[in-house]
Amino acid sequence: VTLNAPLPQAMRRIPCFFRFDNAPLEATGLTLDAYARGVVLMSSLFMGPALLTLATEEAQTSCDSCGEDARIYGMKPSSLLSNIAIVTGVLTALILPPFGAIVDHTPYRQQVGLWS
Repeated sequence: VTLNAPLPQAMRRIPCFFRFDNAPLEATGLTLDAYARGVVLMSSLFMGPALLTLATEEAQTSCDSCGEDARIYGMKPSSLLSNIAIVTGVLTALILPPFGAIVDHTPYRQQVGLWS
């Protein structure tokens, strides 16, 4: 993109503080992706310990005499984050192939991209 050329339609929707003026459109996309990954990482750093604390408190209040063997929803509170990661991984492995096939082999590429 030269300095005097008009911006592509996709670039006009992106706020100017996210755009690289003299770089390819992909550089802006990669930058926005990095911002989003950072937000997800920071939220998981705060939410993980909070979920563990809440699960431990709930397990201890529901069973006062259990001690270290207290459980919530049939699992120990310390395994909550591991189970969340396992369920997320399995669901991702099951859901992504159909979405990929829809995006690759149907005319609904843009609608699926906008929806997801």
